[in-house]
Amino acid sequence: MTEEELEKEENLTPDWLKQVQNMSWEPEILISGGSIIFLFTMTDDFGNLGKLNNHVGGFLSPIIIFQSFIAINIIKIAFSIHLILRGVWTGLIGLSFAYPKGINEEKLKFRGRFLRDLKKAPKPSVAILKLEKICSMIFSFTFMFATMFVGITLLFILGIELFGVFGIDIRGSFENWRSYKLGIMLLAFLGLIELFTGFLKKTKYISNIYYPIYKVFNIITLGFLYRNTYYLIASNINKALIASFFIVISFFGYQMAKGNMMEVFPYEGGHQSFFDKRLYKLNPRFGKHYMKLNNYDNLRVEGALVAGAFGVNFSINSDVIRKGPLKLFIAYDQKLDAYIDPNCESDDLHKPVPTSESRNRIADQHLNCITSLFRISIDDIIYDDIQWQYTLHPSTGQEGIVCYLTLQDFQQGLHQLHIEVRTSKDNFGKSSTSFWIE
Repeated sequence: MTEEELEKEENLTPDWLKQVQNMSWEPEILISGGSIIFLFTMTDDFGNLGKLNNHVGGFLSPIIIFQSFIAINIIKIAFSIHLILRGVWTGLIGLSFAYPKGINEEKLKFRGRFLRDLKKAPKPSVAILKLEKICSMIFSFTFMFATMFVGITLLFILGIELFGVFGIDIRGSFENWRSYKLGIMLLAFLGLIELFTGFLKKTKYISNIYYPIYKVFNIITLGFLYRNTYYLIASNINKALIASFFIVISFFGYQMAKGNMMEVFPYEGGHQSFFDKRLYKLNPRFGKHYMKLNNYDNLRVEGALVAGAFGVNFSINSDVIRKGPLKLFIAYDQKLDAYIDPNCESDDLHKPVPTSESRNRIADQHLNCITSLFRISIDDIIYDDIQWQYTLHPSTGQEGIVCYLTLQDFQQGLHQLHIEVRTSKDNFGKSSTSFWIE
């Protein structure tokens, strides 16, 4: 674009837009500060929502929760950097007004290389303009990334639903689920490479073939909302600088997300992160001596759900039993459905129940089908003829079944409760916890 065209475009820009452009720093600071506060306060709520959704078989699987935590942390970091730089920018504006001549070299009396470096320092006005561009770039980049992430998540969910239309349960098989996740991650990675390099758009023959694919994915991944923003940034700023900034904040966002996942799913991790290098901390998934606080009603933190493994999310009334029976609650997790159908002989489980009598009969069948999956034991003693009842957990609100186990045959000391669930005809998965009898 020639200077005449630039001047003509400048003259066509309405005065109100020029005024908004000059005052854009105000909404930037308000949005950055408000977003940081919101993201820090919503992290725990989002984690609890994700955990509950996973418990009932919703679409927020752990991989989506993990990706969301990465995105949330990247946005936190980017907005924090933006807010800090805007603080520096504001300080320079005040100093440039108070000291319009800039640095007083004579008063500092530097010599040699220090003096040469001092002379190279930009004037306050130049530094202010440079910081203005950097802040605007980071602010726009952050919203571009947020929209990009939402688009990738929509692609992830849409793919699951699309396979479901053709009768393929992606999450029903570990191999299918892993392959699907890897496929989406590879597709997203190639999309980012293409976005940063544009190599498919620059090749004469490939670009014609790629164009219809690009248009479809541009809609599915919401690319129409952020691509022009990226092109505006990339055409005026070094792409290597943009990529480096993205890689650095993504690395820290990833490491922070691993910490978030350990808080949301404390019994699914145990891995090292950038912020936790301890070598000998016990991975709860493989440590039978790990005391899972979510398995005890008296120790579980407020807002946390009953936890377990193999779909057996359970809790007992206390880690120390002073008198009375042991109260065992098992939450009805969606994962149990996969075990119930092939092991239950009733043909009426999913049929409508018009009468009170048939409703009671079906309720008995439901209860028998669920409870027949479990084998309960303390130490080496197996409990038979357990009386189960449906209930809602009083503090978590989870639906499930409850029973009471007598303890008069056990001595004072530490004991192990074992809950085995039949995952197939000849296979059982087991969850355990310990408790003390006084």
